[in-house]
Amino acid sequence: MGQKSSASNESSLASYTPSCFPDEVCLLIMSFLHFDTIKKCFLVCKQWSWLARKIPVSVDMRVLSHFSANNLENRLKLMSKCKHVNITSLDLTQIMQKTRAVEKIVQSEYASCLKELILNHNYEMRDGAFTAIATCTKLQNLEILSANSCNITNVGVEKLAQSPIMSKLRELRLSGNDISECGVQALSTSSFMSNLQVLDLDYSRIGPQGMQHLAKGNAKLTELRLLLSDIRNDGAISLAESPQMCNLTILNLESNSIEQSGVMALVGSDHLTNLTSLNLSGNHVGKSNALLLVSKMQNLTYLSLGDTKIEDEGAISIVTSPNMSHLTFLSMRNNSLGSEFASKLASNPYLSKLKELNLYCNKLGDHGAMSIVKCENMKNLTSLDLGLNKIADDGAFSIASSPYLSNLTNLEMSYNDFTDRGEDSLKHSKYLFKTNIRMFGCKNLSSYTPPVHK
Repeated sequence: MGQKSSASNESSLASYTPSCFPDEVCLLIMSFLHFDTIKKCFLVCKQWSWLARKIPVSVDMRVLSHFSANNLENRLKLMSKCKHVNITSLDLTQIMQKTRAVEKIVQSEYASCLKELILNHNYEMRDGAFTAIATCTKLQNLEILSANSCNITNVGVEKLAQSPIMSKLRELRLSGNDISECGVQALSTSSFMSNLQVLDLDYSRIGPQGMQHLAKGNAKLTELRLLLSDIRNDGAISLAESPQMCNLTILNLESNSIEQSGVMALVGSDHLTNLTSLNLSGNHVGKSNALLLVSKMQNLTYLSLGDTKIEDEGAISIVTSPNMSHLTFLSMRNNSLGSEFASKLASNPYLSKLKELNLYCNKLGDHGAMSIVKCENMKNLTSLDLGLNKIADDGAFSIASSPYLSNLTNLEMSYNDFTDRGEDSLKHSKYLFKTNIRMFGCKNLSSYTPPVHK
């Protein structure tokens, strides 16, 4: 009886006369509305009530982070009965204290519509949450799961990897969890994870063996993030030699204790030629590998080589190469690069697309800073980091008077050598009035060397 009544109501709603707006216009309007506003659309008219059931809705619960646990639980309980709202994305970042909140979500009326579930920074969630997710048949349409810093271990990852319900998953973000080689092996060998395209295991401890499992895995990833995952040379070589990695466009291997032989395998790999974003900061790239990178990787838009011992010659080869003309982001921080490098960077025509340039902790001095800021090729920059570069008043004056820096939103000038005069020129520059300028630790403090950041 109840089912017939429900079907009758659905049929009645579907047979509406359009209001002053056609359906496609109403749907477009609703696409800009917040969840709480869309709920009110049900009361406008039959047309709006019908379309409000169809529009994909993203619900961000972070606005409730100040609520008590009981209030949050009541809110989730009410939401669990929203069978008429097409909730496709749910963000529960840093608001849950217990696994049972996840259990309520996965058993809710809208769970079958969910395509994206974000659970980041819920430290008390632990493996029980993944057990609930992996065993819930309603989550068969889930495509994106993010659980960064949730105290997930190999146990939770193995539960997820063994679940046929996760067969549509294409993005899995597990940064900052306690995952090692065993967890990665479970993901790599799972037949249910073959559609995975994005994998984030930053701050894990998968080691070289874990990377070898990924290299032989079933999934053909397009994005792989392994910041501080200790893969070392053997892991880097396994990745470089894997045909499974041929679809990678984004690769982050920052701070993985990779030496020159491992880097050579990566930048010379025939399987990694589709990369558009590469982060090798904190590894020993060296001058010769910088030269090899220039010849092999021609599609990069993002390149991070901070603290990589590339020397002036390696850095100059990168900034003067036509193969690097697509770059919009470049970081060469902590490489002791001097004014000659700065002059070469400024004079070549290939970096005109740069939006972000990070040269923190080099040896540019006034001359290097002047070369960069007087170059028209730098006019598209929105972020520039020249911190800890021995820049004195003359350099600060040049920066303040450069019309090519008028698009900057962020300028880092901390730990340089200019005085109050240099600081005032930056603060009152007519070209930098919309720019957020950081000048901590300046005024002739060049003898102080802060910790080097990678």
